[in-house]
Amino acid sequence: MLEEVRQRDIELLIGSSMGGWFAYCLSTHTGIPTVLFNPALHSRRIEPAVSLGNTTASHIVVLGRNDEIIKPEITLEWVNRKGPEHFTVFFEDNAHRTPLEIFTKYVMEQADKRLS
Repeated sequence: MLEEVRQRDIELLIGSSMGGWFAYCLSTHTGIPTVLFNPALHSRRIEPAVSLGNTTASHIVVLGRNDEIIKPEITLEWVNRKGPEHFTVFFEDNAHRTPLEIFTKYVMEQADKRLS
């Protein structure tokens, strides 16, 4: 996946739950910014064999206040340990699944910024 990302002109990585973890991992190798929805930055049921790089990127993290799978308070602690200057965290009133309107709101904001 890393080689695919490197070969393409990708400006933003987006992921939810475990996909958020993978998007974050890819960003540490490429520096591509991310939008992460309830990312499994911790409390994963499986530990995939992926490595983290040393490249910093900016991350938008959208957490569901009612998420009982990936607890938002633990994610916030994780972010604060990693370097909060690289993360912008938003809270919404959803659970683990991100409603389309919330997903669209944050993705379109980032797309608009990149087009301006």
